[in-house]
Amino acid sequence: MTDLRNLMDKQRLLQLLNKHEDGTISESESIELEEWYNSIDLKSPPIQLHEIGKLKKEMLYQFHDQFAKTSLPLPVFPVNWRLLRAAAVISGLLICMIAYYLSVNNSKLVTASKNGEISYNSGDIPPGSSRAILILGNGSQIDLHQSKPGILTQQGGVQIIKKADGTLGYHYSGNGKIETTFNTIRTPRGGEYKLTLPDGSQVWLNASSAIKYPTVFDGKERRVEISGEAYFEVEKNPAMPFIVSVNGKQDVRVLGTHFNINAYEEEGPEKVTLLEGSVKVSDKNYAVILHPGQQSSLTEIGFKIEEADIDQVTAWKSGFFEFSNSSLESIMRGISRWYDVDVVYESRPKDLSIFGGRINKHLPLSKALEMLEPYGIQAKINGKEILITEKSIEK
Repeated sequence: MTDLRNLMDKQRLLQLLNKHEDGTISESESIELEEWYNSIDLKSPPIQLHEIGKLKKEMLYQFHDQFAKTSLPLPVFPVNWRLLRAAAVISGLLICMIAYYLSVNNSKLVTASKNGEISYNSGDIPPGSSRAILILGNGSQIDLHQSKPGILTQQGGVQIIKKADGTLGYHYSGNGKIETTFNTIRTPRGGEYKLTLPDGSQVWLNASSAIKYPTVFDGKERRVEISGEAYFEVEKNPAMPFIVSVNGKQDVRVLGTHFNINAYEEEGPEKVTLLEGSVKVSDKNYAVILHPGQQSSLTEIGFKIEEADIDQVTAWKSGFFEFSNSSLESIMRGISRWYDVDVVYESRPKDLSIFGGRINKHLPLSKALEMLEPYGIQAKINGKEILITEKSIEK
């Protein structure tokens, strides 16, 4: 990709962008912007207006691929979709690219040492990691982050094993009668965890989440309970349906499939997103079948069904925050959970309700917060708090 610095500097880009927004851009300036656009090597052919959302995502991924080739963590590249919606296709792409350029040039990458470890500035906060607490049936607790790989304990003829990759699994020891007990895994703020359930199903827990499950599945169903957010890859067993109880409000019934559940109470309606197979979601009064690519939201008058942005929904599992049509408050709640910090709004920015972008979750907090700078938002780390204020930016 041509170095944008050789095409126009930051002030010139901002000047042309502002002129385009207020309709005062001249013909020669429009040509200048078009030449800049044409210099970008995009893989996609010309598209129609209704395809703009798909191309925006592809562009972000292309930027991600460029930086993934280096040994350094990825930078942040925010995009303001409000401006994109107000512009035509080409000008929308220009805004997207300009926002990315400004973000990259306003930030410094994290320093990597010779051994590949990341160094953090004094007062910075590292990202979350694989951490969780296992609560056994008798109430005792095991810190899974501190525990060494191997057999952690045995309950009712079932061994609980921490694997070499740090995940949790269950294995019948072959000694004695199997007795069903219930375990709970709870992730703190700043933690996430992957486990394999006794039936072989895999579960990924996001930060501030929990799952309760039996050490052995018997009877006519496989039932677990969750809060927070979890992604499931369920082993098929038509004779024993898999049922997820979500905050005691709704059930998700499956035979074998891949799906995500977001049930953070602070995020509004509980959402179930289906990737593969089919699921039945139900509460006391309503029930609906989801098909791949659909998302249900539990409301007071039943389930609302929409097409889902699968990449955005599952980005957390792949090591990213991804935002599209998201509010500042929603973005900061996700950052708060992952970095285990509190957010304090010293002043709330005006007319800043929609964000878009993708952030590497493995960046230190200071680098993740740099995504806010192009929007005129100042985010300052103060101990275990993030102070949010509005600042003036050059026009």
